[in-house]
Amino acid sequence: MGIDKDLLEVQKDFLEGTKEIYENMMTEEIYIHLMNEEETKVNVYQEAPVKHYKEPIALWGRIQITRSTGQTDVEKNTCNAAITVPTKDLMDKKIDFRPQNYVVLKKAVMSYQGVYYQIEEINPITNVANVFLFHTFICTEVKDDFLKGDNINVFD
Repeated sequence: MGIDKDLLEVQKDFLEGTKEIYENMMTEEIYIHLMNEEETKVNVYQEAPVKHYKEPIALWGRIQITRSTGQTDVEKNTCNAAITVPTKDLMDKKIDFRPQNYVVLKKAVMSYQGVYYQIEEINPITNVANVFLFHTFICTEVKDDFLKGDNINVFD
């Protein structure tokens, strides 16, 4: 075997192994709801008051939730989440996680136990044999008014 072939085998083994660990030992099922851009209409300000989403896709992941409370009456409780997903699971579910597709992914929401999170950032992590084994989605909890109107079709 040549070096290139050996490297590809190492990458494949690491991707498969990390996915198996996540599925069997340390994670939860988290859903990603990709926006249906054909059905979502934007206004003159390039905003979409009513968003439509495709069927949710189940992913194996680890979620870390951070809650904070504001210091004044005007500030509200906020909830942020870091959701780490094995790259292999994204590949298996045919989710395009390449950097040029981050704009599309940031329009999606993720859900866990009935709480919805807007994706703010996507960070690839743990580079082994020139491949990232995981992707962390940095998210902010979506407020209650998100589920009004047609957004009610976002479900787990």
